[in-house]
Amino acid sequence: MSLGGDDNLLNLRALHYKNNLGKADDYPSYTASVKYDGRENAIDERNLTVNKKLREKLKQHYKNS
Repeated sequence: MSLGGDDNLLNLRALHYKNNLGKADDYPSYTASVKYDGRENAIDERNLTVNKKLREKLKQHYKNS
């Protein structure tokens, strides 16, 4: 929440603590380092972007902020 975000459910992502470290302030992009492979957490470095549909919902939600 370093850029002034809040804890609205629309804006929350389930994150492993290592993935949270890669989230930073470069929205809508972030780096994920760990993913669940069906049995356990596994190291998997990936650059991800919040999808366009969710970005539009967030934009509408925060348009008066």
